[in-house]
Amino acid sequence: FQSVTFSSSDGQTVQGWLGVPAGPGPFPTILDMHGGPHMMRHHYFDPAAQAWSDHGFAFLSINYRGSTSFGRPFQEKIWGNIGHWELEDMVAARNWLVEQGIADPKAILLHGASYGGYLTLWGLGRRPDLWAGGLAVVPGSDWLVSYEDASEALKGAFRAWFGGTPEQKRDQYIASSPTTYVEQVQAQV
Repeated sequence: FQSVTFSSSDGQTVQGWLGVPAGPGPFPTILDMHGGPHMMRHHYFDPAAQAWSDHGFAFLSINYRGSTSFGRPFQEKIWGNIGHWELEDMVAARNWLVEQGIADPKAILLHGASYGGYLTLWGLGRRPDLWAGGLAVVPGSDWLVSYEDASEALKGAFRAWFGGTPEQKRDQYIASSPTTYVEQVQAQV
């Protein structure tokens, strides 16, 4: 796996870790999003990523907007509009993979756990034309329900991300929930 960078829709540089199987591409591809959102992927051994590569898949794990270690503006860009900039970065990653001849545009699958699972469902509902499927592990799908069930510490994070409570920012909590767009999903989940 090697570090790669690409430009997002607004020109922001986004970093990721790419593994490409042996042989000529384009390949079926896994686009992986980490949990968090305020975490990051770094260079480490990931048995699941290696297994995908061993079975002929390219694998790109991206440090989308909201990730740590790329500066405070990069991390906080998502605040107040959860899902928007992350999806912009996911689409930019997809476009870069296709332009580079790495990914088969009809065989790109989203993958992630926790917040990465949320982004998987979010991408499938918001840009259903781009993905062949998604593997969402323990995803959040409804921010209103998630807030009700969250610990006090996590509720504080939600308030920071959304700029208020569900009572104050109800429309944004709903607009940022994958369940709002479930009817638009076309790919296998």
